[in-house]
Amino acid sequence: MRPEPDRRLCRSEHPLSDPPAARTPSPTAPGRFPGPRRGCAQTLEQDRYQGMDLQQLIDNGVNIIQIFDSWAGLIDPEVYEEKVFPYSKKVLSSIDDPLIPKIHFGLGTEPILNLIAEAGADVVGIDSNTPIDVARRKLGNEIAIQGNLDPEICLGPVEEVEKAVYEILSLNKDNPGHIFNLGHGVIPDTDPAILAHVVEMVHSHELQERTNE
Repeated sequence: MRPEPDRRLCRSEHPLSDPPAARTPSPTAPGRFPGPRRGCAQTLEQDRYQGMDLQQLIDNGVNIIQIFDSWAGLIDPEVYEEKVFPYSKKVLSSIDDPLIPKIHFGLGTEPILNLIAEAGADVVGIDSNTPIDVARRKLGNEIAIQGNLDPEICLGPVEEVEKAVYEILSLNKDNPGHIFNLGHGVIPDTDPAILAHVVEMVHSHELQERTNE
């Protein structure tokens, strides 16, 4: 039996996304982000987190790993492939427990979804700017998709929220590899009742029987 998670260990202070200064393109090399990307990735590669490594986190009850590479979409695909992709792949490949799902999330990542898929995540989180059917074509059916309701829609009338939820479910075409979620974080002014209604809608959605083609 796996131990209960130690909540102090469930969030890394070394996300693969960079602090604001590192997101400023280099004036001598537009599109290149020279900040501590390498340092952050190397920290993760060495599996260090307050004296503990990733395996120790898993041994202490962490049951899922997620890379928040929130600003990946700001980087040119060619630069991403050269400067970021190798480190994401190393981090993800260092987790070899088949019972620990690996999620990779980024904003504006439609142009690099093929690379994110190749990096080795089991689940890819997409934002609301990437239609789920487009993401599915790029990622294939072996990778689950997490997303992607626009958080701003949840500030509007319930009818608009319902329309958006049904559209996502329709675009997914009942593919079982889907974790319904927002495309980004909850906006503070969101009515919790709206979010509860979204959960109820998704849970009540009836999947059509799938046949082998």
